[in-house]
Amino acid sequence: MKNVLRILQFILLFGAIGLLQSCESSTTTTPQTPTAVTRAVFVLNEGQYAKSNSTLDAYFTTNDSTVHNLLPSLGDVGNDVEIINGNLYLVMNNSGKIVVARPDTVKKLDSIAFSTGQAPNKIIQISPTRAIVTQLYSDFAALVDLQSSKVVGEIPLGNGTNIGAAVLHNKAFISNGTKWLKVYDIAGNTVADSIAVGITPQTVFADSIHDQLAVLCWGDFMNNTASIYWVNATTMKVIDSTRFAGGRFIQSLVMGK
Repeated sequence: MKNVLRILQFILLFGAIGLLQSCESSTTTTPQTPTAVTRAVFVLNEGQYAKSNSTLDAYFTTNDSTVHNLLPSLGDVGNDVEIINGNLYLVMNNSGKIVVARPDTVKKLDSIAFSTGQAPNKIIQISPTRAIVTQLYSDFAALVDLQSSKVVGEIPLGNGTNIGAAVLHNKAFISNGTKWLKVYDIAGNTVADSIAVGITPQTVFADSIHDQLAVLCWGDFMNNTASIYWVNATTMKVIDSTRFAGGRFIQSLVMGK
């Protein structure tokens, strides 16, 4: 499998540790122990489908070195990694679980299990103790308690697959189904609105400076190419869109200045 960059994002932990998410082929080298460092870039390797060989690597900026297999055999298809409350959350899509680990010692702490047939896709924190986990093949997103590491509820979305999510103004904006951006009111625990965007919405990015969401939409195999829709986070209205005339299934969205 070719190395494919999925999402590039940096999250500073205690001003010291950075995070990089990507997808690449698995490795079978022996697990290694890093030397003491103050800054690192973590790389989640998705592994091979049905092989349960997703791994975590790291690039240490203090001594310009790369260490493979810090966490080997994480699960089947590593799909997302975030730093939440000082811990690493590694989403294993086809294994139906999220592995929780410490980024400083790179040791497993816990695991969040999902029901059979569920496929967690992306995790995003919505409060000090709660997170939303989007899911492939499900008409709901999961609510996870970060203290107990358990699924404690569901957010009914309808229309099948929910992929990306972002938080702004105490609301979670979740891409859903064939053309929707669902608005989940965090305080009220309700789905407050549905906003029609482009075909097959995927990545959602919160742009707090301009009070808007950017939604990357894949398009389809027919006449719809990939597009980006901008949604005002206050009015819940689409304010602009851009279509990529020659591209479909564009995967990544990185917001610049």
